[in-house]
Amino acid sequence: MREYTYAYTAVCPADGRSCSLILPSMQTACFQAFLDELGARFPKELVVMVCDGAGSHGAGELKVPENVRLIGLPPYSPELNPVEQIWALLRERYFANKIMGSMADVQAVLVKALNWLAQATGTLQTLTHRAWATTPQTA
Repeated sequence: MREYTYAYTAVCPADGRSCSLILPSMQTACFQAFLDELGARFPKELVVMVCDGAGSHGAGELKVPENVRLIGLPPYSPELNPVEQIWALLRERYFANKIMGSMADVQAVLVKALNWLAQATGTLQTLTHRAWATTPQTA
């Protein structure tokens, strides 16, 4: 039987601050919980988040916090999402060539990885910076 857990993360490429939650599914309720946490953690800032095409990211029942804006990526383009670089790093650094006995073991490693990530602001800036996301555009 396969078990899954999901890490939700948003990163500010300008300063490397991040917000992460480990949740049990990719359903809308979990994404809503993440958005609520993100909005509450940065209440005085406008948070613009790039999202892939996951169904929960565009579900009609989402109540996006006032200080959060979602920008969707085109279908089948995960390489455009800066956070994908983070997942690649964490898989290589924390999960490669390891056998874990339980989901609790996986989650413990994931917590360790996300805690390291929260402190590694320079690494997060390097991994997530994209000129199109941080450079003002003119019409």
